[in-house]
Amino acid sequence: MRTAVAALVALLLAAGLLPAQEPQGRGEVGHFFRADQHAPRDLRNFRLSPEVVADPVKGWMGLARSVLLADEIGATDFHQTEALSETVWARKVFALDDAWADAAELLLFGSAAEVLFNGTLLEKPARLESTGWQRVAVPVKLLRKGDNEVVLRGGGQLLIEPGLGRGRSFRSADGGRSWSGDHLGRHDGPGEYLVRLRLGRYPRLRARRVSRVRTCGP
Repeated sequence: MRTAVAALVALLLAAGLLPAQEPQGRGEVGHFFRADQHAPRDLRNFRLSPEVVADPVKGWMGLARSVLLADEIGATDFHQTEALSETVWARKVFALDDAWADAAELLLFGSAAEVLFNGTLLEKPARLESTGWQRVAVPVKLLRKGDNEVVLRGGGQLLIEPGLGRGRSFRSADGGRSWSGDHLGRHDGPGEYLVRLRLGRYPRLRARRVSRVRTCGP
């Protein structure tokens, strides 16, 4: 009986009298290929994570040699600011599992007259065109395992993502003699400064050639 019903359903589907069922899940399709083969689909249609890069011309994909450390997602507005001065300083702490990197740079939304990394004064930050971000290179010799401290001072303004955060942003109102993480910005509350650290290295997972990828759609 079951065989007869299955045969009837198959016949109706073939004739277009029954609607085809949508695939279960999110419509992801798995494609398999060897490491020495080109990808079977156009890489421009692949759904990639921020840690993965692809070259659709050469047909390869791999891990990005870049790690971004951020304690916020930019969920804020221009009312959440911190005005820097000779006495009002900002401090941001980045915890590193190890100090190895080919390159490093700080990204900050806003501006700062002076930026110190682990006590060393860096070059003046340069503005990223068409954005509110600025960037400044960090010599890799200044990186260290554990906490790395960034101090911003001497004028400028930073943006704050309000909320409990991770407790890695601090404010001083007395030129760095004392610090508080609960009284940031104009609204005098906790949060995280929009200050990020990018490292030129691979993520902790070891890089390897990809032999299975997922794409969206057929």
